[in-house]
Amino acid sequence: MSGQYLLGLINDTLDISRIENGKIELHPIVCDGKQAFEDMMSLAKPNMQAKQIEFTIHEVDIPYTMLYIDLSRAEQIILNIIGNAVKFT
Repeated sequence: MSGQYLLGLINDTLDISRIENGKIELHPIVCDGKQAFEDMMSLAKPNMQAKQIEFTIHEVDIPYTMLYIDLSRAEQIILNIIGNAVKFT
């Protein structure tokens, strides 16, 4: 999973010119949002543990967790938010 995320970051770096020109392409897929978030959290947990940060998720019964999203972009956004929160806590 870390390798896939790293590959995504490399591809994003190569896509900078597309982003700057407003020509970025999204590739949405159907995925389980809950599983995707759990996967992202597993990448962030080592940094949280190293800084002794406790992270708690309060789940509400959500009957449907399937999403139609560009998973790599969503992962990038959430991991950036969580990474910054850990870095500056």
